[in-house]
Amino acid sequence: TDWSGGAGQELFTDPSRYWSDNGDVDVTSSGPGPGGSIRLRRLAGNYLTPGIPESSTVDFEGSTNPVNIVWSPGSQPPETGTSSVAFQIASNNDNQTWVFRGPDGTASTSYTVIGSAINAIHNNTRYLRYRTTLTTESATNTPEVTDVALTFTAGCVPPGQVFFPGLASGPHDLTVSYPGYQSFTGEVDISGDTVFEVVLSP
Repeated sequence: TDWSGGAGQELFTDPSRYWSDNGDVDVTSSGPGPGGSIRLRRLAGNYLTPGIPESSTVDFEGSTNPVNIVWSPGSQPPETGTSSVAFQIASNNDNQTWVFRGPDGTASTSYTVIGSAINAIHNNTRYLRYRTTLTTESATNTPEVTDVALTFTAGCVPPGQVFFPGLASGPHDLTVSYPGYQSFTGEVDISGDTVFEVVLSP
């Protein structure tokens, strides 16, 4: 995922942009991950905390049931503390009412475990945003997010579909696995809105 285009995009069209942040987010500096990753902004040698970017609105163009939220990398520098990367999700059908909630369906919790099941309060909604909160307990270390993805079901689409916003055009490596099935590893060439289907054999 690439956030290097910066804030100010309300509806997800340009995959390198997002809606807003609190001013303490860096999406352009080089770091341990690729350019365009989300990390904390550094001022006078110290990382500012928290950093809170909010995604553009994803329009699924119909009623959708979000299933899981995943992100990478899978671990953060231990100096940043536990739960240094956290997510909340907001969804609606009017593209106006944004209430960010965690896994218990309230605003008081956040998704901090990769692959967490998204609360069913978001079922049967069309529009979705996610908010990321980056924190650190060390002024010299920052958490970093390089990719975010949501799995969802919609209409007659079975579970197992995943949406990757913000991928740059060009080749990308893809690995798909599920217990009891042969895994798939291959290359997908992204050009605009791309649909790629993988069928796993038991």
